Amino acid sequence: MRSIDANRMFLTTILAYLGVEVFVGFGVIVLGLSFDFVTLDLITEALFIIPAFIFLLNAQKYTGMDIAAQTAIRKPEPVIMLLSAVYLLLLMPATSLINMISMMFTENTIESMEEEITAMPVWLTVFLIGVLGPAVEEFVFRGVILQSYLRDRPGRFGPVFLSSLLFGLVHMNLNQALYAFFVGIALGMLCMITGSLIYPMVCHMLFNSIEAVMLYVVESDELNSLKGAAYYDALKESIALMMIVSLVFTALALCVLMCIRNICAKNRRQDMRGSVVQQSFPPAGHVVYRQQMPLQPGVRPRRTPDLPPFIQGTGHYPGMQQPGVPGYQGRTDHPYGSAALWEPEIVTPSVIVGMVICLMVIVLTEM
Repeated sequence: MRSIDANRMFLTTILAYLGVEVFVGFGVIVLGLSFDFVTLDLITEALFIIPAFIFLLNAQKYTGMDIAAQTAIRKPEPVIMLLSAVYLLLLMPATSLINMISMMFTENTIESMEEEITAMPVWLTVFLIGVLGPAVEEFVFRGVILQSYLRDRPGRFGPVFLSSLLFGLVHMNLNQALYAFFVGIALGMLCMITGSLIYPMVCHMLFNSIEAVMLYVVESDELNSLKGAAYYDALKESIALMMIVSLVFTALALCVLMCIRNICAKNRRQDMRGSVVQQSFPPAGHVVYRQQMPLQPGVRPRRTPDLPPFIQGTGHYPGMQQPGVPGYQGRTDHPYGSAALWEPEIVTPSVIVGMVICLMVIVLTEM
């Protein structure tokens, strides 16, 4: 899938979400209907996953890549999985710090829904918040959107930043948007380094599951009972303490991330020793190969601006042939057609409109 298609999918999802919100509001206010937390959560997840699958199936027609290849679903390694879990757990203090800072300006969204959430069984809360939600969010934002951006801008921080920004804005409230943006960057870096969606997805599930269980185990602290100046003074003290803890644990998390990067780089070097063509984008933990196509003697692959470096001149896409092979037609065989001969951009009008809509909803919510 191209970046422009991923951005159109994002805008479609936002418009569908707002349409359902209007319908639900009309049903509650005018018709007197009631929707519980489970129903609303399932509707929300469906609004995200259905457009993603529609766009992925459409992209599969002209790229020949199945959904697993487009979303970087690859078999994980136990060692990298363990280090990834440690990496995200070490970032939890920093996430709590951002949450506390946002509480200086707005209310804690999860705490405002705590009574409704804890009224459900623990297993149902863990499934909805700790399993289903993270699986859908990672599939859409790190699997579809981020991978689409990385195909146009491989190995760069820009795709991680933009996909994380969209991930934060789509929560439609200031409190969750801030720390979701931070978590999105952490998971996006992990996904880009490992080359697999499984690692950030499992880490996100672990993170949310811990938060869900904490709602039942930990009682509301004294901070929530304070009001006025006493509340802000206590919050500032908590922020100062958490800032020190966050600096230490975040530094350790970066060390773990570098360790993951070194392991993935070592695995990639071992995989690239074969005389086959690389299918996934670098860097990746274990590179998946599509077909064996050695270079012709004395022929160098042609580098073209419209394809990422890892597939330029490799014959990765259907119809693309290698320079030096009889019948090679250059860039005219690009699966996206002649319109893809320009340098692709990941920021398009669709994503700008989507971000503006999300910002407007956040502003209206906080008023």
